[in-house]
Amino acid sequence: MKELSTKEFEEIIKSQDKPVAIMIVASWCHNCKALAPIFEKTGIELDGVADFNFLKVDDNKELVKSLKIMGVPTMLFYRHGVLIAKKIGNQSPTVIKKVIDSLVSLTPKEANDKEYRSFFSKLFGKR
Repeated sequence: MKELSTKEFEEIIKSQDKPVAIMIVASWCHNCKALAPIFEKTGIELDGVADFNFLKVDDNKELVKSLKIMGVPTMLFYRHGVLIAKKIGNQSPTVIKKVIDSLVSLTPKEANDKEYRSFFSKLFGKR
């Protein structure tokens, strides 16, 4: 588990080997500080099954803006370079594990079919 730069983020989400979980955090966020140990512990428990990483808002503002992150903490879950799930706010280890479990066996085609779309993009289409 590591803190990612923008370049590392773009490289790691393309992983073909296993799912990728990224927690978007901010240094000033109390909920981020509360969730970080849970995210880390879950990452250790699922070592070898998925990659768990952190991305700091303060150091990657343009990337975070492009990801349309509206609040922290936010967890992004990728498979085959495709964003499949986005969880905002504190999450339990059970929720994190369920999302990872649902991603493990996805083929690239299935990942594309399950790509995350926000409420507004579902209503109005992708932009």
